[in-house]
Amino acid sequence: MSYQDLFTEKEWRTLQCVPWWVFYTAAGTDRMLDLKEIGVLLAMLSGKTEMDPLTREILPHSVEALAERQAQATADIGAYWVRLKEVADILDQKITPPQAQDFKATMLRLAHGIADASGGFLGFGDKVSAGEKSVMRDLAFALRATEIK
Repeated sequence: MSYQDLFTEKEWRTLQCVPWWVFYTAAGTDRMLDLKEIGVLLAMLSGKTEMDPLTREILPHSVEALAERQAQATADIGAYWVRLKEVADILDQKITPPQAQDFKATMLRLAHGIADASGGFLGFGDKVSAGEKSVMRDLAFALRATEIK
């Protein structure tokens, strides 16, 4: 049985947007998108980073369907917080708590990787800004996840 079988079509489509929402939220903190941040997302999409089984299953579908759901995936950033809380509800109802936490932790690792990809001054100093740390705490809160340090 696949994870997809556990969710309604609407829930599955929503889950496919989560990596994009996390990316746009984390990368948009400083209102600048750079190639290093995009590289973190591309590494995940190509399966080159550690991820949980649910994320591994949704990513191919997420990439295939991005154009079709571009409007949903790139909607107003304020709506992401509401949607991420809905995702937490869906996960907590449909899969086991460890499976849900693994997915949430993967999304937080994505956010942290994006925040850590650029920043600092000439490669020195804290690469993760206070704003990015705040966004990661907010993501953890919205997803009801354990924060990744």
